[in-house]
Amino acid sequence: MKQYDHEPTISELLDQFQQEDMEIPSFMPQIRIPIVGKIINNKIKAALRDTYVSLIIE
Repeated sequence: MKQYDHEPTISELLDQFQQEDMEIPSFMPQIRIPIVGKIINNKIKAALRDTYVSLIIE
């Protein structure tokens, strides 16, 4: 987590959160095809991150 020399704003925290890597939930099965699995996992992580950020903002 990035360290700030001042009290971070919500905007700064959300920007930092969007840059960090999300973890795929353990209940989701792993995709066995490496290239396709990597693409799908990245899309799932982006969707989870965007959903979480939108829930925080609302």
